[in-house]
Amino acid sequence: WIVESSEVLCALWEALSQMSNVTLETGAAVEEVSVNESCVVVRIAGRDLWARLLVGADGARSRVREALKVATRQTPTGHHALATVVRTELGHHGVALQRFLIDGPLALLPSNDTHLSSVVWSQPPARAEQRLALTEEEFCAEIQACLEARLGNVTAVDERFVFPLSQMLVESFNPTPRVLIVGDAARVLHPLAGLGANVGFEDARDLLDDLAAMPQGLDPGSPGMWRRFARQRRARSQMMISLMTGFRRAYAGSGPWSQWLRNTGVDWLNSAGPLKRQLIKEALGLGPVARRW
Repeated sequence: WIVESSEVLCALWEALSQMSNVTLETGAAVEEVSVNESCVVVRIAGRDLWARLLVGADGARSRVREALKVATRQTPTGHHALATVVRTELGHHGVALQRFLIDGPLALLPSNDTHLSSVVWSQPPARAEQRLALTEEEFCAEIQACLEARLGNVTAVDERFVFPLSQMLVESFNPTPRVLIVGDAARVLHPLAGLGANVGFEDARDLLDDLAAMPQGLDPGSPGMWRRFARQRRARSQMMISLMTGFRRAYAGSGPWSQWLRNTGVDWLNSAGPLKRQLIKEALGLGPVARRW
């Protein structure tokens, strides 16, 4: 399933607003985070908020992560992403379309309007800048040719944006006993498989499972409490980063032998029903390997 981000966010904000045990603090940035033996203190707009456990889930540019100086490891992809929205002559019928081109994967993600698709095109920086500089007519013709007119003529394009792509992983999901780093604050994946949000949801699921299993009255910030969670989530993240890197390299090969080997392998996998279904479960975080990590 593909769900538009704005729809998810609206539903989440509405759910939060109806929870009597949740206090929302919006419109102010995290200024400082300090941790001691008994609690963690977050300063927001000159006020101190304290808790026994802080979960930093504040995105790839996490202020919590920066305030605690948590080390990260960057894995450059050598690609920029070109993002926009296009209108096509033929409807997408709710199906995502992805072409693995020599210079990078081109993905069209369906929206509620059957003739509108979101575009995420991963490519070398120079090519991204060249395509950004094209006129609307030239860009429509370019993307139509790359899609081999699978959706008919590309008739219109919205404003285009280009940004660098880099995979990132924190050194620790539990940098201090009272702090957890999760979601995009903990890892950023290449968007070619669209799994970044999924792996973040896995973080939330495993965190809730561990909290539910915690004995009543136990301090959630006790030393060692989250060691297993942090180790498993980091291993799962490292596996996904390696997988995305492998996909990108496999489809970047332009030699005839590498193309034959890749295409033969994909065709075989597509026909191997049970294995294919199991891989889908693992990608969704529902398979035994994903749960073990």
